[in-house]
Amino acid sequence: MSVTFQRLLWQYQQKGISEMTKKAFWPVVVASVVLLFAVSCGGDDNSGEENDNTGAKMGDACNTSDECESGLCYFTGAQRFCSQTCAVDEDCSIQSPGACCKMIGNAGVCYTAALCSGGDVDSGTPGYCTPDEKRCAGLELQRCNADGTDYEFYRECEIACESGKCTGEETDGDSEETLCTADETRCKEGSNTAIEKCAADGMSWGDHIDCAETGQTCSNGACTGDILGDPCNVNEENSCADDNEYCLADYAGAADGHCAKFCDIQGVYCPIGWECPHGKCTPIDGFCRSNNDCEMDEYCNKPKVTDEQGNVVDAEGGLCARYCFENGESCAELYRCEDNNQDPNYGKCVLKDPTCSVCSNDTECGTGYYCNILSTQTTGCCTPSCTVDDDCQSGMRCNDEGHCVVGTGNGDCGGSCPKGHICIPEYNQCMLNCPQCPYNYTCDADSAPNCYQHACDNPYVCGLLMPPCCAGFECNALAWGIEGVCVQSK
Repeated sequence: MSVTFQRLLWQYQQKGISEMTKKAFWPVVVASVVLLFAVSCGGDDNSGEENDNTGAKMGDACNTSDECESGLCYFTGAQRFCSQTCAVDEDCSIQSPGACCKMIGNAGVCYTAALCSGGDVDSGTPGYCTPDEKRCAGLELQRCNADGTDYEFYRECEIACESGKCTGEETDGDSEETLCTADETRCKEGSNTAIEKCAADGMSWGDHIDCAETGQTCSNGACTGDILGDPCNVNEENSCADDNEYCLADYAGAADGHCAKFCDIQGVYCPIGWECPHGKCTPIDGFCRSNNDCEMDEYCNKPKVTDEQGNVVDAEGGLCARYCFENGESCAELYRCEDNNQDPNYGKCVLKDPTCSVCSNDTECGTGYYCNILSTQTTGCCTPSCTVDDDCQSGMRCNDEGHCVVGTGNGDCGGSCPKGHICIPEYNQCMLNCPQCPYNYTCDADSAPNCYQHACDNPYVCGLLMPPCCAGFECNALAWGIEGVCVQSK
């Protein structure tokens, strides 16, 4: 299975079908499938029948999709096995007795007989179920929680529940059953201030606003109680009588608001997700509370904070960031792009050394530590200070500043370094003299210490609503003239 198709399938599972549809997901999938079949059906005509049925059967253990006859190696979070897409249980049981069709988001995937009857993972344990997977419990439709540890109430079916779907109900055409009405709001469970909003496809709830930002509480899906000031209209000038107040929108993009003090007054702060550039609170561009607030090729990058109990947790909000495997993206120094699609950080920049506490100066490291930054970098890792040579690794010594260094710490790298490299005296080693380059720029031995624009990389798939091909290339549409691949212009 191509890397592009695997990533598209992964993004589909993360975002849901409605988000992917906005980005022309299905045309891309069709194009990818056409390409996959074109490759799988081609080859040596003399191969005969000896290559037939050599793939692993449905339910067999696997590591990659290439091993499976169906072309899909599925991972539940606890085990991997060959599977296939499905609509009803019969699509699966005809291939493997006892197998059933599990609904993952809006798509069906065949599960083995053992997993259909409960499997060997206890509830409360990750891998007990697949996030967003649905099942029936009488008329109750249940959905696996985000941690994959247990099922939760999803909705009550009116007539019957079969194969993880409500059946027998009147729907608009062939549409799936919905969880809520588009743009409907409700108070978030477990909070008396947070409000959730129903997605446009009616299939999920997402964070909307927090009434605490205006000093209110949530009741029946709306903020109630005393607010910052009198009601006003954001589009009307001088809609607040007090010269020290302006009209602050109730949420980003809203026309209705309430009068609030200018945020450059001492003691006045903006709500979370807003900034104060010119005395008025303005929504931060790209602010997010969850991945649902970001584009298909982005995720909500939340910084780590310490809660009241001293635990390190994700902040309430962050900024949308592109997945690092997207064309033109890269990670900062000390970081790498996680390329394991089974890892929860897939597509995100993670530390090369998970034990590294990133720093930019010694004061960030605390007593007994110093910030070990190489000469070619702007950040480093907090490292324990030394007092004697024995505190350092073999071949290193402790200098007067409490830093472990190589030899005398004044090496000259043999008198010279290769082109584009500089000598790091304390390590007596030559290193590439490159700064951190901006987006779409790179640096090598020939250009150091300068960055230059990186050569254009063609997208994996091109066409309608997709990135364009580089100069000298054109899109050779394969699927109904909509999607294709970049080929050199004639």
